[in-house]
Amino acid sequence: YLNREVVSQKKTIVIPSFAVPGIMSDMGTIKRGYFLYAGQLIPEKGIDQLLKLFSKNPSLNLIVIGHDPSRLLANKYRKYNNIEFKGFMKKDEVLAYMKYAKATIMPSLWYDVLPNVLIESFSVGTPVIAPNIGVFPEQIENGKTGMLFKYGGWSKLGNILMKFKKDKTMVKYILRRHDEKFGSNKFYLSLISLYQSL
Repeated sequence: YLNREVVSQKKTIVIPSFAVPGIMSDMGTIKRGYFLYAGQLIPEKGIDQLLKLFSKNPSLNLIVIGHDPSRLLANKYRKYNNIEFKGFMKKDEVLAYMKYAKATIMPSLWYDVLPNVLIESFSVGTPVIAPNIGVFPEQIENGKTGMLFKYGGWSKLGNILMKFKKDKTMVKYILRRHDEKFGSNKFYLSLISLYQSL
């Protein structure tokens, strides 16, 4: 049993973390036309269902970045030419792969609380595709900063991926929205404003 004090909503404020855009590795010529998953390779993140979806759609390419301690997923899906496991990578390398991806896919089965991966993807102008639960509907504008799909609707996600296009207009809009909502200047001003209010 925990004796917890209820904090009034008026006494709380949310200040999102931020990603610094432009700090990324020079990866040379990275192939284009792939979707990206970056994060923990655990069931709660929906990675199992995502890999299954791509294994049934060989015309779609997926790059998976993240630590897979058991190697079970990599061993199971390495036979598919359209799925590539990169393992753990440094942040600047992840950002480079994000920049050139068609979209970052976040197929979470649980309620993520403003994941850094979303902010990082926006920081390099890459849209995010995620289920319509938790924080995602608040951050993703369909057709502008990415796409939402119905929670558990894997066939619907497949249809979205088949038709999805990332263009220069979308990239510019995402970068502008990132600076407005998650930029380092926004973070600094929010923090200073909070200190001053106290």
